[in-house]
Amino acid sequence: PAVERALARDLAPDSDLGDRLVTQGVGALSPGEVARALDNGLAVAEDFRRRGLVAASALFLAGEARISGAIALAAPNKHAQEEFADA
Repeated sequence: PAVERALARDLAPDSDLGDRLVTQGVGALSPGEVARALDNGLAVAEDFRRRGLVAASALFLAGEARISGAIALAAPNKHAQEEFADA
């Protein structure tokens, strides 16, 4: 399969994820597979958000993204300031 997974406890015995599978590697995926994976992940993220388990989530795969909830950007854009200084 294109997605390689392992038990969290096998990677880190003290992990609070226990027997949950965690992704270790991802092979080549078609655009449709990428979209389905992100959409499935977004559905889980939205469920977690509705249940109050997370405030927001950002999912990224193969250059594509899905966002759940409000995500504020904390880091300033240093390059934009430099461009204005040169103008």
